Amino acid sequence: MKNNVSDISLELIKQSNILIVDDEPINLKVFEYYLSEDNYSVTSAKDGFEALEYIESKEKFDLVLLDVMMPDMTGYQVCKKIREKYLENELPVILVTAKNQLEDLLEGFESGANDYLKKPFSQEELLARVKVHLRVKELIAKNMRLETELNVARKLQQMVLPSKEEIREIKTLDIAGLMAPATEVGGDYFDILKHKGLIKIGIGDVSGHGLESGILMLMTQSIIRALLTHGETDPVKFFNTINTTICKNAKRMLMDNSITLALLDYIPPEKGNKNGIIKVSGQHEQVIVVRKVGKIELIDTDELGFPIALDSSLDITKFIKQTSIILSPGDGIVLFSDGFTEAINTNEEMYGMERLCDIISRSWNNKADKIKEAVLEDLRKFIGEEEQYDDLTLVVLKQK
Repeated sequence: MKNNVSDISLELIKQSNILIVDDEPINLKVFEYYLSEDNYSVTSAKDGFEALEYIESKEKFDLVLLDVMMPDMTGYQVCKKIREKYLENELPVILVTAKNQLEDLLEGFESGANDYLKKPFSQEELLARVKVHLRVKELIAKNMRLETELNVARKLQQMVLPSKEEIREIKTLDIAGLMAPATEVGGDYFDILKHKGLIKIGIGDVSGHGLESGILMLMTQSIIRALLTHGETDPVKFFNTINTTICKNAKRMLMDNSITLALLDYIPPEKGNKNGIIKVSGQHEQVIVVRKVGKIELIDTDELGFPIALDSSLDITKFIKQTSIILSPGDGIVLFSDGFTEAINTNEEMYGMERLCDIISRSWNNKADKIKEAVLEDLRKFIGEEEQYDDLTLVVLKQK
């Protein structure tokens, strides 16, 4: 048997047993049809009481799809009962609802849900969410049996990366991204999400290393995706929801990690205008703004937010601010993690911000992918034989 996380087969996931809970028979039929086409084993429950009876029985489930609006016992109440017996990584729960208030979303995550699926949804979206959470569950279980914690964390980190197809859908930006895990995998995170005209770009860094950092990173992505799907655009509400949810979930799972997180909203050029707009909020590393000629401008994000889950007793809303950047054709943004600036060579010299900005400026007349490669090559040349101690994350965005 090969001892490698990447050897987890899709066949293992397709044999998973999913419990679907909904008081509407037609909805159960839709779920059954969608899931059966991917060969999942499906058990249906008509209400929360029946669902809990199934969960208390000897039958083992790998994931629960749970409707929120049910009589007598809501999905939130059912989820809380499930969490009395199973942690989020032991039995993932995806809430399904047509409710679209921010308070509903927050209540769902606070009840212990792993994810949030808004009605109406497509079969493609349903199956994508289900596969991600089943994959995480299997990776963690495999870690307990065979794998090292760092291997699982590395795989979790790669799972959240946006696909090339998702990136190509943003026609007005030239985009290139890089995530290179360190020897001891940390919790670097970046994502590019698009939903109904809204484009959200995120970069973050979870404290610590290993599996806990990977789980916190994945939880953060799920909340961001749910909020984007929900249509939330207020940065204060966005970050407050992320912080409150992560704090409560981390406490439940006995985790003390925190995450620096910056979120960028991209507004493409309107008809008759060539300029795009980037709105930045949240605290992370500096945002590097590069003008067409390679001139560098730096935006300090310390005044735009506060680390997520650093202090559960603190109301972070007063720290959240937003700043806007106009991008003319040829202008762009570079996001990075401190794995670049704090990398050291054999002489114990630090790579630093000045050198990072210099190579970006000198390479800016190239495509985004070439700029990314130039930065990575320059860093590798600098550190030489020295070990890479932290994750390397870089996102290059260039207005077409």
